[in-house]
Amino acid sequence: MLRGHLGNLQPQARLGAGAPSNPYGAPPHPAAGGGLPPGSGMMAPRPVYGAPQPPGTHQLASQIQQMNMGGQHPGPPPAAVPGGAPRPPPAVGQMHPPQGVAAVRPPPAMPRPGFPPAPAMQMNGGMHQEAVGVPQKQQQRYRPPPMPMPAATPQRPLGAMPMPAALNRQQQQYPRPITPSSGFPVGVPPPPRPPPVEGLSAPVPPPMPTPSAAPRAPFMAQQQQHIGGGVARLPPQPPQPQQIGGYPQQQQQPGTPFSPSATAGGMSGTPGGGWGAPPTFGATAPSQPGPPSQQQGGAPPAFGAPPTMQQQQQQSGGMATSAPQQQGVMGGRNIDPGSMPRPASLPPPTQVFETRRENTHTIPPSTEAPIVVRDCGSAGPRYMRSSLNSIPQGADLLKSASLPFVVMINPLALPEHGEAPVDVVDAAGPDVGGPLRCVDCKAYVCPYMRWVDNGRKMECCFCNSSNTIVPPEYFSHLGGDGQRRDREDRPELCRGSVEFDVGGEYLVRPPVCPTYSFLIEVTAGAVGSGATAAACASISQLLDELPGGERTRVGIATFDSRVHFYAPKSSTNSMSNGDIHAAANGDPNEASSASQQQPVMLVMSDIADPFCPLGGTAAAVNLAHHKKALKNLLDSIPKTFASTQVGECAGGAALKATIDALKLGVGGRAVVFLASLPHAGVLALKPREAGRPPSERDTLEVMTPEGKDYTALAKHAAEHQVSIDIFALTQGYVDLATLSVLCTETSGSMHRYNPFNPDADGARFHNDLRWCLMRPQGFEAVARLRVSSGLSVDNYVGAFHRRNPTDLHFPALSCDHTISARLLHEERLREGAEIYLQYALLYTNTEGRRRVRLHNLALPVTRSLGSVFRGADLDTFVTYVAKKVSAQVPGRTIAACRDVIIKAAVDTLVAYRKHVATASSSGQLILPESLKLLPLYSLGLTKLACFRTDARADSRAIWMTRLMMASPTTVLPTLHPRLLELHTLVKKPANAPKVPEKLWLTAERLDSEGIYLLENGFDAHIFIGAAVPPEMCTALLNVPSADMIDIVQFSGPPALDTQLSKAVLALLDEIRRQRKSYMHLRLVRRGHPQEAACMAALIEDRSPSAGMSYVEWLCMLHRQIQNKLS
Repeated sequence: MLRGHLGNLQPQARLGAGAPSNPYGAPPHPAAGGGLPPGSGMMAPRPVYGAPQPPGTHQLASQIQQMNMGGQHPGPPPAAVPGGAPRPPPAVGQMHPPQGVAAVRPPPAMPRPGFPPAPAMQMNGGMHQEAVGVPQKQQQRYRPPPMPMPAATPQRPLGAMPMPAALNRQQQQYPRPITPSSGFPVGVPPPPRPPPVEGLSAPVPPPMPTPSAAPRAPFMAQQQQHIGGGVARLPPQPPQPQQIGGYPQQQQQPGTPFSPSATAGGMSGTPGGGWGAPPTFGATAPSQPGPPSQQQGGAPPAFGAPPTMQQQQQQSGGMATSAPQQQGVMGGRNIDPGSMPRPASLPPPTQVFETRRENTHTIPPSTEAPIVVRDCGSAGPRYMRSSLNSIPQGADLLKSASLPFVVMINPLALPEHGEAPVDVVDAAGPDVGGPLRCVDCKAYVCPYMRWVDNGRKMECCFCNSSNTIVPPEYFSHLGGDGQRRDREDRPELCRGSVEFDVGGEYLVRPPVCPTYSFLIEVTAGAVGSGATAAACASISQLLDELPGGERTRVGIATFDSRVHFYAPKSSTNSMSNGDIHAAANGDPNEASSASQQQPVMLVMSDIADPFCPLGGTAAAVNLAHHKKALKNLLDSIPKTFASTQVGECAGGAALKATIDALKLGVGGRAVVFLASLPHAGVLALKPREAGRPPSERDTLEVMTPEGKDYTALAKHAAEHQVSIDIFALTQGYVDLATLSVLCTETSGSMHRYNPFNPDADGARFHNDLRWCLMRPQGFEAVARLRVSSGLSVDNYVGAFHRRNPTDLHFPALSCDHTISARLLHEERLREGAEIYLQYALLYTNTEGRRRVRLHNLALPVTRSLGSVFRGADLDTFVTYVAKKVSAQVPGRTIAACRDVIIKAAVDTLVAYRKHVATASSSGQLILPESLKLLPLYSLGLTKLACFRTDARADSRAIWMTRLMMASPTTVLPTLHPRLLELHTLVKKPANAPKVPEKLWLTAERLDSEGIYLLENGFDAHIFIGAAVPPEMCTALLNVPSADMIDIVQFSGPPALDTQLSKAVLALLDEIRRQRKSYMHLRLVRRGHPQEAACMAALIEDRSPSAGMSYVEWLCMLHRQIQNKLS
């Protein structure tokens, strides 16, 4: 209904009239301002420290103790490092706009995924208002038919990430095999390549390759460039498992002591140089000792003692090599850097991990270890991962351990290459009646249910009730072991993860259609920066790939100081209400004429009380019948607003009107492209960021959402199944702390590109948008975690909506979405028994089917604190602390947040020292074998942008949002990035690992004549040393000096016919495949402001904005532990 606002609907001039001919850019205005599973990622397991301690050896704990007592330090104070700088991602395309036009090159097409995303919601109703249409004739760019992916060559496509493979229709998650020679699915011939077309001024889109095996697709440039140039090739395929059988479990040790003596003064060979200045980047560094070796038996060794012969021969993953002699072992004032715990420098071979062995839970390895999971009755660690693999018998024992009892749950996680799909059981038939459930607690049937009365009744493992009568069609006789004879024939009785296809009582209405509403900012700032044209170009290309087939619906709106809605002319021009509804829903009789009509613009200028003039389903049209009109509209929007002078942004009003329209159509997805602070109309925001960075003692009030209006709007959207995704293509502050509540409450996603540069950020933006729309996901999801009697769920941390205390609601839930649940004891558990967890997710899949996905986990109960610590999972522990602390940032100080991180580590280590390692000397810092990397990861967490003093408010907000939704697999690389040598790649043997050894995260490892790569899964940096030989620089960058490269426009090393170039580009391929992410690649050279931001990622060094070095951190932890013990 128009609600009396027809006077605010102003006819507009035809879109594109009088605009420049360039569709991708506009003159800048002063107001502008300034897959599937790719295989296992090869990461290193934690080294084992535990060898006999030679008598008389100086112990690191004694050094730390003397350092805590004070001492002289010979080094000077740390030198200040320059501030940050804009990041330069890859360029896209080669179009040259007219002079005076800010070019925004459209991102070329990307590989089509083999699976459709889950459907969104359908909309109803429609309103009609005449307006002036867009021009009917517009030049169309040539769009050739799909072409095959070229065979593997020394070059690769821009983005370096293969796309997900076609999913099994039933499972929607699993790849078809790829032939290494051609890159095409087995049995599928490559399509013919179309002939070249002459006379085209616009870039021709690249071939559309058959999907390969990774879940996130690379951005493919028009020339199919290597992050900046070259010919495409199929990225390396995932490695096959090299060993079959159980994952080798490391023998647990009673603890790992630190014991050499040293003072707190500057220590030679110490990362960060103690309190002295860290080594200058580019300075010549001594050779690095080898990685700490793993010891499988014997007493705990002294850290700092010379390596034994067995240690020298033992490498991570069982690879036998000789470790270099470690330096600085014996000096009373020296600490051996190699003695401090670090992850292994090389990963082990891929292993098969069985979730249960001999009817007992198996402790999963680190998330950095490459494994192939075999479901043997419990859910794999990709779906459910507990912080404790042996559960304390009572609450008092759990309190004594000072460990959180937390479960990380990623219900739609993508399986890795070689893993079996989640089985689907048909429970939607008229004779089935849905899955078998307990009549008392409503738990679903699972492998741990017991069968009584000769199989006629089911005894629930959660509530111990035996009142559930087995239906006749589900009955089976029992074997001698008391189990059903059809156990192995029914996935729900022998698999930890299973999915039921349901109907009937699980459907409150027919499945809705996938609906996408795109909101694009068209202010002078957005147009001048290229954000408007980049968004329009990407959406236009992705229209061909949106999932849902004939059911998909799309709506488009733009906003500046007013809100502009668009609708096909056939649905708004002299039609009855019935005709409007038929056209808006894609009636076949209207399809032919509608596709030839240009959309018209309807302007809503009442931004104080916004509404959608179309309403209901007319706000989105059937994509299959209106695709041509929608593409014409998207091509004309940048030209229409090319000369706009409007600087006000009514983004809040546009979003509110769109949500109101989507809720009438039973929900959908709102994708917002924002370039400036929404400061006009309803939901207007004001700049709140202070002119100076906060100190450690300043309260971060700016991180608290402004007012309650956005929180109320987010809850309103979630109640009506509307999910919101925000892409901030900004040049400055836009208050993401307030806007983020829209994403977290509606389980959407948030992406930030600041300062946005269409040449540098276009590839990454297009890839992120494509993955956001195409990844496997569910809609209208409701979830509940059920636990055994004696336990209860205390709280959840993550992005979701709560309507009641027990259920979690997700308007949209993706395969990247992880939540955590903290559990409590309500009564004492029986020793030797098992506790059971069941996570049930009811959702609508991409084909419009209603499904129930179940993940079941069984964990043993113990009364031994030693067993509790041996089974502690460091990855889950650290991820939970990161999620919890990031949620506490608003309204607290940076120092208070760091104190929470420190307290979590200290309390756990004190508990272990007090209750388990009681015989150890008080001068030793004892670390549990399972938690020996806790100090290092805790230090890395304090140095994230969330907790650094030099971080801006929006940067802090985007990291908070990432941590809220991230899984342990994503969190750990951000806490401990990977530093690799590039200049030595040409010297490695042919059988060497694809990824070289990781270096210690300290500037001492950086040689002035070397080139290095630093990556954390989100960003990657190439370090160029100050004295790199010209021939080496030419072999990689095609210029003799890095000073000749414009860092702001740098998009990656070009594809050259040199060994170094080929090796580096192959390494980038492999890293992006492992991370399943398109990482923004930046160039860093000596003296550039970006150098300081990169140096902050070297967490072992002292940082002006992030605090202590690794050695200082260990000293501080030891001092606090001693204080608590005394």
